Amino acid sequence: MPKTQDKPYDVAGFVEAFAKAKVKHPETVKVTNLQGTQTQIIELSVAPEDAGLIIGKGGETVNGLKWVVSVLSKGQARVNLVGLPKREQK
Repeated sequence: MPKTQDKPYDVAGFVEAFAKAKVKHPETVKVTNLQGTQTQIIELSVAPEDAGLIIGKGGETVNGLKWVVSVLSKGQARVNLVGLPKREQK
C-alpha cells in the first residue's frame, strides 16, 4: 500500500482553482484564507451572476466542494461563501 502524504494540501488554492474553472467570470473569484488556532476558514466570493454555478442545483456543488475541503484538510478547514445576493423568499 502506498504511503500517505504527510505534507498538507493547499486547500485554499484548490478552492480557487475549482471556482475559477466553474464560473463564467473567473477574474472575479476571490479567496481569503483565515487561519484560526484550530480551524482554517476559506472565504469564497464570486460575481453575483456566478453564484448559482458555485451553489449548484439544490446546493449539490457547494456541498461537494465543502466535503472535498473537509477531506483534504482532515476536518481542519471549512468554506464560507461571502457576498452572495440574498435569496428571495416566495
